Amino acid sequence: MLGFLCVNKPRGISSAKVVSRVKYLTKEKVGHLGTLDPLAEGLLVIAIGKATRLFDYFLNKDKIYLASCKFGEETDTLDLGGKVVKNCKIKPTKEKICEIIAKMVGKCKQIPPIYSAKNIDGKRAYSLARSGEEVKLEPKEIEIYSLDLINYDGENLTLRIHCSSGTYVRAIFRDIAYSLNSCSTTTMIKREKAGLFSICDAVDFDKLDENLIKNNLISVQEIFNDEEKIVLNKTQILNLLQGKTVKISNDNIKNALFITDDNVAYGLGNVTNGVIKITAFLYEEEK
Repeated sequence: MLGFLCVNKPRGISSAKVVSRVKYLTKEKVGHLGTLDPLAEGLLVIAIGKATRLFDYFLNKDKIYLASCKFGEETDTLDLGGKVVKNCKIKPTKEKICEIIAKMVGKCKQIPPIYSAKNIDGKRAYSLARSGEEVKLEPKEIEIYSLDLINYDGENLTLRIHCSSGTYVRAIFRDIAYSLNSCSTTTMIKREKAGLFSICDAVDFDKLDENLIKNNLISVQEIFNDEEKIVLNKTQILNLLQGKTVKISNDNIKNALFITDDNVAYGLGNVTNGVIKITAFLYEEEK
């Protein structure tokens, strides 16, 4: 089995549990293309079989979230899973919120939450925080493409957030509140898109079975556009698989999906000076 499965992860379970369930049902190597916190829900993209070799290709894809926060208190985890560490009576106006979110669009430096999966000397930040150790995280450059205000009732704010990979939604709400001399706690995060993958194509976790996975598997070919594909003949494919040099006339392609006339994925590669090199083999012989 080779391809991708979009799963609608419910709130309250880990991404690892989804991966484990899909692995059990498929008996294949399985991995996700970007974790969701246990309290977050929505789109979790699962790579199955040799599609797991394409992780680096999806590493920097942008994301879209629908998310909410409540002004007036802040927890140590910045979400409902933590304990309250700060209170504030200031509830910003809708006009002030609109001013701040307009200024936040673009590239900026974001400090990740201390309760996050960031790696510090081989340990996860959340593990250090839970053990009572001091956690210091360096700001990381991110990009926010848009922040659309969906609803605000004077206390609860809902935004649709389009951002770069590596952006923490909880930190966005934290920074919005701080800019307004207030504090907030994230109450809901739902991922709607990740790169080309959409929640519209996702299957419910509770309904997962082998047939549902097979019927909703997204092929590797579908996630590459025409500019990223190179169609080679069988002789060229055979030469590549045997480690021989294969030259083409188009040197503009940096990443390519190699396919035969019958649309079989053989691997992801790059082109240098007209010479193709496969960087991730995907071909699976029919069983």
